[in-house]
Amino acid sequence: MKRIALFFLLFNALFYLYAQEKAYVFKKGQLLDYTLELQTKIHFDLENSEKFIPVQSQYRFRFFVLDKGTEGEAVIAATSHLENATVLESEQKGGPQENGIREWVKSLKKDDSAAFILDSYGNILKGRMLWPDATCYHLPRILEGLAIRKRDSNLNLGGRYQIANQFVGFGKIGEKEYSVYKTKNTFLDLKLFVDDQNSLPFQLEARYFYYTFRSQFEEKLTLTLQKVTQGLQVESLLDDEAILAAIIQASVLSKRFGLGGKVIQKALASENSDLRILGSSYLAQAGIPQGLDLSQAGREKNESIQFNLAKAEYRSGRDRSGLEKSLKKGSEELKERAERILSKGTMVQENETELFPILDNAENIPTQYKGKNIYDLARSALLKNKETLHFGPRPFALESGSRSKRIFHYNVYTPLDYDPEERYPIIICLTGGNGFADSFMGVLRDLVPSHYILVCPDSDYRMWWEPDQFLMFDDLLKRVIQDYSVDQDRVYLQGFSNGGIATYLFGYSHPDRFAAVASLMGYSMFPREEKEVETEMSLNMLNTPLLIIHGDRDRVISIEPDRMLVGFLRANDIPHRFIEVSGGVHNISFENFHKDIMNFFRKNKRNPAPSKINLIVDNPKYNRNFWISVDAKLDPQKRARLKAQRKGNILVLETKNVKTLSLLLNDWLYKEGNEYEVIVNDKSVFRGKLQADVHALKESLENELDPARLYGIKLTFDVAEKE
Repeated sequence: MKRIALFFLLFNALFYLYAQEKAYVFKKGQLLDYTLELQTKIHFDLENSEKFIPVQSQYRFRFFVLDKGTEGEAVIAATSHLENATVLESEQKGGPQENGIREWVKSLKKDDSAAFILDSYGNILKGRMLWPDATCYHLPRILEGLAIRKRDSNLNLGGRYQIANQFVGFGKIGEKEYSVYKTKNTFLDLKLFVDDQNSLPFQLEARYFYYTFRSQFEEKLTLTLQKVTQGLQVESLLDDEAILAAIIQASVLSKRFGLGGKVIQKALASENSDLRILGSSYLAQAGIPQGLDLSQAGREKNESIQFNLAKAEYRSGRDRSGLEKSLKKGSEELKERAERILSKGTMVQENETELFPILDNAENIPTQYKGKNIYDLARSALLKNKETLHFGPRPFALESGSRSKRIFHYNVYTPLDYDPEERYPIIICLTGGNGFADSFMGVLRDLVPSHYILVCPDSDYRMWWEPDQFLMFDDLLKRVIQDYSVDQDRVYLQGFSNGGIATYLFGYSHPDRFAAVASLMGYSMFPREEKEVETEMSLNMLNTPLLIIHGDRDRVISIEPDRMLVGFLRANDIPHRFIEVSGGVHNISFENFHKDIMNFFRKNKRNPAPSKINLIVDNPKYNRNFWISVDAKLDPQKRARLKAQRKGNILVLETKNVKTLSLLLNDWLYKEGNEYEVIVNDKSVFRGKLQADVHALKESLENELDPARLYGIKLTFDVAEKE
């Protein structure tokens, strides 16, 4: 028996080692042709009722190995081509709804491109994935299923389906034998066949399971390698615009700027504006190659392309004229980007004054604190991970929750010309229904101006206002600001239905983080009693304008709470716009009103140091609004109320149910050495000169990533006896 047990131990050890030693051998110039058969269900909201329409589609995928790294990683330029898509059946046979769906299927985008970097085991190290059509929004997870083994046990690498392939033996397809890897869990039944002879992924068979509020759905796919072509040069692929776009993306993603003028010239001459944007973005980041003819640039009408070509000229030859033209005629966002580039000069490193102006303003702050350089602390706080690891919109995993940590997911789309040395406005989009965001991303990408970052989180099939979802949103804000180059004075929030309710709640709790908030078909919910309409918390939005859109025939979420809220906003001078849609039911979406929403966002920019602030504190976790915070209440069960106003060098505060409060001041609010007075409830509690405190500064730098929330002075007052 001992010998048998030893034999099995030895066999299992060899079996495990054999599986661990396998890796893929991607070769530069290699073109892998795959076919994909996919059966899924597309969600439609038809006449105020949900329909899930089965669609079967066939794709062709091509993976071109643009380059190889020293560690064996492969830089991949990839394309997808939708060969056909068929509606399998419909509950509305012959009706106008079904015909509309069939027309929508016919209109799906045929070609798209992507870029990613794989390690030798098939893990995605970086990715820029743009496949937007709803029949293939699971593709990023499919690619993760190709990994022979994961780099580590982190669920972030497994996505929503927690892919963790295990070697299970060998299997045949036709007459050929392959190594077989499997993952099986609640959400997934996956089998991967690896071609050992060529060291390439050959076939992926998978069934995915996902939920809505009402039922569970199943998705089936088979991805199969059809052909491998070796030794191709970039120049031989230029006639295919999809692969050309992917090649440019892969070069920018990997920072291996080796594409010649012929490649970029081809892109700039295309009738496809996305391809021209990619070509111009390449020049803006890599420089202008010798001999490249930019004479056609003067005829370009697309403002993003104009901007990138102007940026390329400026960086290459210090010609300011193109960017100066953007200052005069560009959109507000492009004007601000041009102004920043021209003011930075080299555009490579922001100086300390831009990082945190208080450092320049505070004469008595030491350069060192407990062995750490203060300027380094500021730089790491504001520029941390500025160059994101992933461009998106592949789904990212976020560990969050109150007790046992859960895995949430979110999608990100960055502009085609994303450059981490710039800063971009960002829109966080909260979906309705089951809070499943994947299929929503393609709609946003086509409607939002090209220079916005888009973030679409999942609520994990729950209501956004539930405790774990609330905490996840906090973590999401931190993660996105940490990972992407964000213009933090242009962070916007919008949502519809379930997400429309959340825009109120998150706006009330984070009023100093957003430049504007838009709620569609939402409901200003009372935090503790869902049946009540919340109005008082909206006082926190004194400096954060609200756009409210609701239909007067909505039978799912009545318009009456929004009407009640609007009356309160008007009475209290809270900035807002209300669009009451005559005859509108519960189907108002971003697509219907994107022009109104984008115009509202575009004209609103956050004031980082407003002179007047309201702060209503219900949950003590959300106790801050710009430069004031409530540290403790007199009665923890009741709300704290605080009004603050800055009148020159005098700060006047009125409080109710506040025990202690703090003023968190930065250089927008004071000048070192000047006399200031603080008055709380008609009594002077401080008068004197203000001087930056290194302890407050370090506390601020350790906890904040937002310049508006950084502070060098913290004044705390016990006001209980003064109320």
